[in-house]
Amino acid sequence: MKNIGPHDITREQFDEGKLFIELQNGTLYGIVSVASSDGVSPQVKALAIREDGDISVGATLLPKGTTWVFEFIVSGPGQPKIRGRLINTDIVVGEATSTGFLQTYSTSFLRAVLEAAAPFPIPIRTRR
Repeated sequence: MKNIGPHDITREQFDEGKLFIELQNGTLYGIVSVASSDGVSPQVKALAIREDGDISVGATLLPKGTTWVFEFIVSGPGQPKIRGRLINTDIVVGEATSTGFLQTYSTSFLRAVLEAAAPFPIPIRTRR
């Protein structure tokens, strides 16, 4: 999730204090991690671990330009569907890729993950 609007999304804009994400066409097995590009991660809970699982995102400040990344273990295509509303906010469902993950985590974290997964060193060049 990324706030691409011109203003922060405040706690008060979460309808009934939460936002729900329903996983359609897949089975939810659990939450792996929650991260935020500003270092302040939201409260995320798996409410139903099964087919068409439910995930709850607690009301908190989502500053403009901030990205939240939720990683889950799923089987099947697992298309997310937003249930609930953010008051005075349009929700745009975009491409579900790992781009947000890559933008949120640091280069050193990604290097460690890649080195642990690969049998040989992978050079990663950083911009200075």
